[in-house]
Amino acid sequence: MSKKYHITSFDLSLHKDMLDDFNKRIDRTGLRFDYNTHQLLKPGSKIFQEQIILVEDEEYIRCVAKIKNQNYLLKGKIINFQDIQIPISESIIDRKYLPSNLFFLKNLSNLSKNMHALGMGGVDEPLPKILNKLGFDLFKVDFFFLPFKISSLYNIFINKININLLKNLSFIFKPLDSIISLFYKLNCFKNRNIKIKTFEEFTEQDTPIWEAVKNDFHLIAEKKAENLNIIYSSERFKLTKLRIYDQEEYLGWLVLKITSHERDKYFADEKTCTIVDLCTEPCNYNIFIKTAKRIAFKDNAGVILMNSLNKEFNYFLKKNLFINSNSNFAFASKLENQHIDLDKSWITRGDGDGPINL
Repeated sequence: MSKKYHITSFDLSLHKDMLDDFNKRIDRTGLRFDYNTHQLLKPGSKIFQEQIILVEDEEYIRCVAKIKNQNYLLKGKIINFQDIQIPISESIIDRKYLPSNLFFLKNLSNLSKNMHALGMGGVDEPLPKILNKLGFDLFKVDFFFLPFKISSLYNIFINKININLLKNLSFIFKPLDSIISLFYKLNCFKNRNIKIKTFEEFTEQDTPIWEAVKNDFHLIAEKKAENLNIIYSSERFKLTKLRIYDQEEYLGWLVLKITSHERDKYFADEKTCTIVDLCTEPCNYNIFIKTAKRIAFKDNAGVILMNSLNKEFNYFLKKNLFINSNSNFAFASKLENQHIDLDKSWITRGDGDGPINL
């Protein structure tokens, strides 16, 4: 007897037990689909999530995903650029469900003419390859990092190759760390005209900056204050939000994420600083990167991280000695009758919920 599948929005009153069973079946993978939606992302909000499920024979959930609805500017025109988030299929534990996974993803990709997915482990992983076959263009989002300490770089490398005997030898790099620390201190703190103010909520003060730069990009998320207060809400995430001034002139804002890791598979026990997002005129990119370095230095972070598509900003990262390394961040995009110049677009970890996990 053939199975009957249908795709629908998750309804707590109808599907809770089915989803609990689904989560139990995939438990050994370490994955779990959380049906709770933060109040800031519920329908009716400027940015909201939908939860989509694939149901088999009215009995089992086989696939799940969230769709984030958010306005982007595409060559100056506002579009709802839907984001496919956290797609999970039971095929990760039983390959007989691969056909249902493909059926689910194909239907998801037809929900809108303008869709994307971000992250996904990199362009060589199964999900981005499937989306590419379904008509999505696929791109690598460059990954940059800047080590403040040679000992931090050593610890990350040793953690990656997993040689326990070498894990306690990072102390031999401490003298070199001190020299590098002095160099960064002299380099990042020498411009006394640059002032930094922390803040919690975006306001109309930030609007002129957005209005000044929004048409410089082929594709960029709409960065009005009300949108930013949802995406970078202090209720959802612990972030460092900064307004940057040259004397009294307001240059723009910068969002950072400082994270102390414990036994992380990438960063071991290091403290990292992620540049999540920013908004300023391109002529100020160098100032903003140096400000990020300054904050990371003061917070004793071992490494600064950044994912970015924008060619001009990436040039300034390299100029500030950031290293362009292998990226596990992919961008899959489907746009109605449009081709974009990604070098002139603005996509960072802030465009998904990934940033925030760093």
